[in-house]
Amino acid sequence: MLERSRMRSRGSTSLCVLAALAVICAAASAQEQQKTVHLIFSSHLDIGFTDLDNAVIELHWYTHYPRAIQLARWFERHGDGDGFRYLTHSWLIALFFDCPARVGVTCPSAEDKQELSDAIKQGVIYWHAAPFNPNYEMYDSDTLGFSFELTHELDARFGLKPKTIASLRDVPGMTRGVIPVMAAHGVRALTGGVNGFSAPPGVPKRTPFVWRDLASGAEILAMWHEGGYAGWHDNLHADNADDCIKAEGFDHVFCASWRDDNGGPPASPAEARAIYDAVRRAWPGARVVASTLEDYAAALLAAAPGLDLPVVTGEIGDTWVHGSACDPLRVADYRAALRARARCVRNATCDSQARSHARALACRSISGLRACLGLGCTCSPAFKQFSRLIIKVAEHTWGLAFDQNLGDVTNYTNAYLHPRLAALNSQPKYARIVESWRRQREYVRWALEELPEGHPILADFEADRQQRHHHSSVSLRALDGAAATTRVPLPPRRPDARGEPGGAAGAWAKAARALPRWLRPGAGGGDRLLGGGGGGGGASAPHGPLHLSSDDGDDDARLVFKSQSWSLELDPWHGGISRLRRVYSNSEGERRKGHDWAADAPHATSRRAAADNGGSGSGSLGVLPPPPPRFLQLQYNVYNESDFQPIWDDCDFGRFNLSASSTLRQQSVPFISDVRQMQDPQHGLIWHVLYEFPRSLVRDAGAPAAAWMVLHSPPDSDVLLVTVAWQNKTATRLPEALWVRFTPGRGAVDTASWRMHKIGSWIDPRDILVNGSHSIHGVSEEGVTVASPDGDELLRIRPHDAPLLALGEPRPFPNPTRGPDMDQGVSACLHNNVWGTNYAEWVPFTDDDVSLAFRFTIEASERPAPAPSVAET
Repeated sequence: MLERSRMRSRGSTSLCVLAALAVICAAASAQEQQKTVHLIFSSHLDIGFTDLDNAVIELHWYTHYPRAIQLARWFERHGDGDGFRYLTHSWLIALFFDCPARVGVTCPSAEDKQELSDAIKQGVIYWHAAPFNPNYEMYDSDTLGFSFELTHELDARFGLKPKTIASLRDVPGMTRGVIPVMAAHGVRALTGGVNGFSAPPGVPKRTPFVWRDLASGAEILAMWHEGGYAGWHDNLHADNADDCIKAEGFDHVFCASWRDDNGGPPASPAEARAIYDAVRRAWPGARVVASTLEDYAAALLAAAPGLDLPVVTGEIGDTWVHGSACDPLRVADYRAALRARARCVRNATCDSQARSHARALACRSISGLRACLGLGCTCSPAFKQFSRLIIKVAEHTWGLAFDQNLGDVTNYTNAYLHPRLAALNSQPKYARIVESWRRQREYVRWALEELPEGHPILADFEADRQQRHHHSSVSLRALDGAAATTRVPLPPRRPDARGEPGGAAGAWAKAARALPRWLRPGAGGGDRLLGGGGGGGGASAPHGPLHLSSDDGDDDARLVFKSQSWSLELDPWHGGISRLRRVYSNSEGERRKGHDWAADAPHATSRRAAADNGGSGSGSLGVLPPPPPRFLQLQYNVYNESDFQPIWDDCDFGRFNLSASSTLRQQSVPFISDVRQMQDPQHGLIWHVLYEFPRSLVRDAGAPAAAWMVLHSPPDSDVLLVTVAWQNKTATRLPEALWVRFTPGRGAVDTASWRMHKIGSWIDPRDILVNGSHSIHGVSEEGVTVASPDGDELLRIRPHDAPLLALGEPRPFPNPTRGPDMDQGVSACLHNNVWGTNYAEWVPFTDDDVSLAFRFTIEASERPAPAPSVAET
């Protein structure tokens, strides 16, 4: 009895346990049923790439939107409770209802507008907070703010709440500098989907996290999907359970069906239904609804305080922004337009079409149209039309897909390219792809044409472009005819005590003498052999061995530049600046030299000398050692397939089969061939320095025939104005890059103090996440700063026309894994064509960019460096 009783007792206990488990399972099942899956239907927007930009716009207007509306109607009749909603982009919608015919599109009819308006009001068509998929580092803070206000104005037009979540697809990342601007404009969340061939940033994947900017205290919620815009499984654009965005303790899930480039909504109701079925299989028992990003964001933002979300404070950056230097004229014109726009924003009298100056200023301030609507004012339509077209330059598409339109992976040489460019009208593939680049460049002109004649922005822009054209057109003949201009003699050839030139010059001379006479520097066509692989390289040696006297030597024997505010010395052998000091004056008129930013510090000179004497390749026949890097040194690189291998294996990104045409790989510093000085009370002191590149690189690669560097110390300012101009650049498909290096002397700066300004925030180069952009950055007009070793002086470099900077070694390729060597300073990339996907593969491609000028401002001041970043605390 007892045993049986015990057995009964155990049996009763087991039954109780089973019953309890059933209750728990039922509760779990009920909880699973309460899970809401927000299904987002969309497709990736490339305003270009699959077709010319205007054709892509029309594709979305007249094919994709009607198809989305038809799908929604089908689901209303046959959906059994399911529906269909389609996520698009506010920029396309804004242009649809206020069509700029000048961009070459067929404008919608009244019936078209009514149909789309009804679909928007019914919630069938909607958009997110950003206008499209941008390279965010192309914006300044004003235009980034405007891009969100463009969306919010559209929201207000249709009686919708302001959008709070932005989407970014394809582009792997963005700068932390967007966070304060987003937060100021009510954008509280961000979702990203990384191109499948690119390294995703080192942030939490497929789960929300807090991305915080410590300097401002602003933060947003962010979520990244790696490996594509969204999931792709079983031949369907649909997330599985792993792909979807989810967080522990949160009953809402974000799953997406994101079709490919300009693919539009699902092709049929059957495809849409299959996507529903796939998501339901991934989330059995959950409530799956056709939702919006706003609905998901609202739920997430409400729940976030109670969720234990990861916090990220580091910089990500944009590993794709290196492509922006493929069209330097487009970027320079764009920056000029942004500067003119920024001046207009801050000038209450700039725009006479608003009701009042105060309201006009509010309309264009950082709070934008929200402030304008609050004041009840009418912002200038022309200013808004200008602004919405100028921001297109920040959109991430630069032309047609190269492999799908030109597709030539056999012939990369100039000998093959140049005859086809000369007969472009008879080469339809070449003509079409050049047309795609030209049209993308035209958005600056189209934007300016929206402004009325006499508008201050037009005058500012034209003056800017004329100044650049003036610098790119400089010639010795013009300088010889100018008043107060003298030719500066180059230093004489002087051997050292042993009868041989010393240091790097000695290595140059010995290597040159070892070559056959016809291959020696300056002997026509032999320059190709003067460049080493593996990062070495060579420039021609124009003047023979040069004696560079010490700082206490005779100024007449050296290229010394002394103005009221600056003292510098030009290195006549390697180009660039070997000494750079600001000259300070006190109230009593006493003058003193500040810190030397370009010369090696005393404790570092032995290291520099060792490097100069033992450069790579110094003992090899025909390979000269690379010259030491200098401040304001020009450098030209041509790359081969080996440079792409550590970065990309996919031909879409690099130069597939390049080695069949060329294995040329060279780094070259041009030589100085002439120096002219102008000095008068009106202009101050100006130096014009003429450079020439090795002839083989001009003929067989893409080096310009000549380059000028203009150093200008104005009489009424303590800045140093620097202009670099190329003239008669050669078009080439070979991968290339042209740089202006800003390499300080060894030990001349506190390398931990480098800061770069992006959009509106100072970024520490050491604070970049894994797979972020460690080496390539798009910086604002504020540029970069670095402090002297004692912190008493601050040097600032402002790039006005070439905002793409490389940190450390000047390489145009993204480096996603390791930090830069800041001993090498920074370099401005004037141009590169290393990315093949849809970027301009050669420059020039019009007459306008054969010769171009790029301006920089150098400042030095006695003030502390910026506050330490998190990396230092």
